[in-house]
Amino acid sequence: LIDNPALPVDDDVRPRIAPGRTMSAKDYLLALRERETIKREFALALENVDALVTPTTPAVAMAVDAIDQKTTAAGMTRPANLLDYCALAQPNGFGASGLPTSLQIVCRGYEEATALRIGWAYEEATAWHREQPQGLD
Repeated sequence: LIDNPALPVDDDVRPRIAPGRTMSAKDYLLALRERETIKREFALALENVDALVTPTTPAVAMAVDAIDQKTTAAGMTRPANLLDYCALAQPNGFGASGLPTSLQIVCRGYEEATALRIGWAYEEATAWHREQPQGLD
């Protein structure tokens, strides 16, 4: 799949999935087992929590021309995928540079409706989703 450039795999995604080519079946199964352990532990820690609200990124948004798919951090959004959770990102302000910030609302898997209800309530209580960055070229 990743060796055939004619197949519809994004050029920025290919290098991220390439390490899977050399992973043994045994190591893959061990990784899946570890993932299940992490999922159980996380679910237990948050069993009485409807949602987890975190920053979407550790800093303000990057200018589009500064994005490097090899180094751009996605560390705050990937855990939801690992855990089979769902998440919704929403604007929540601007940094000193004028670039936007955002938060993510993380809910258990298949609880997208909960994330959307929380997100809608947040939008009703704030105006960040209507704001535009100021002073940027």
